[in-house]
Amino acid sequence: MLNKKKKIIFYSIFILLICLFIFLNIIILNKIRIKKLSLKFTESVLNYDFSSPFSINKIVCFSSANCETDINQNSSFTIKNLYQYTDMAIFINNNSNGNFDSKNTLNSVTLSNIEFVNKPNLGTPNLYYKSLNEFATSSYNENNLIENGLEFQVSSDDEIDFNNPMLYNNCANPITLCYINSNVKSNYTLVDSISNISYDRKFA
Repeated sequence: MLNKKKKIIFYSIFILLICLFIFLNIIILNKIRIKKLSLKFTESVLNYDFSSPFSINKIVCFSSANCETDINQNSSFTIKNLYQYTDMAIFINNNSNGNFDSKNTLNSVTLSNIEFVNKPNLGTPNLYYKSLNEFATSSYNENNLIENGLEFQVSSDDEIDFNNPMLYNNCANPITLCYINSNVKSNYTLVDSISNISYDRKFA
């Protein structure tokens, strides 16, 4: 009977030691993982060029909604595509104070690693390049869809074509983009004057 109790105590202690060993290993592995993440962050910070004169000065947004419709024979109309859009103008500051040199003059600008972290519950979100001349309007060009990234041409000419992704090398014009959330409502027919769809001025 005494030997049986000793065996129970021995196995209990042995199991507790194994659990403690596993627990300590989890803590150590977690600390190693955190340390690696911290090192990666430190490396990314150290690799950043803090001497760069460029920074984002401001971002101007304009948000609204629009729809593509068909008018029916009975005077009703069908909404084919109700979409919400937000135009964004990103102004770059080169901190030149009017004194331009090779350091504060743009050579190339590329947008990359673009992704939607949080997608809306309704609709299909996409990002487009938008002409500065069409900023704060409902129009957008399907051919200007941004999929993986966007490379801007940089120019020192007096005039540039805003229909294409172009920037003055002195940062005179902003980066203009358009977020479109399409098909928030589609194939919806308003049958009479009482029917309506309201827009709450929020992202869908």
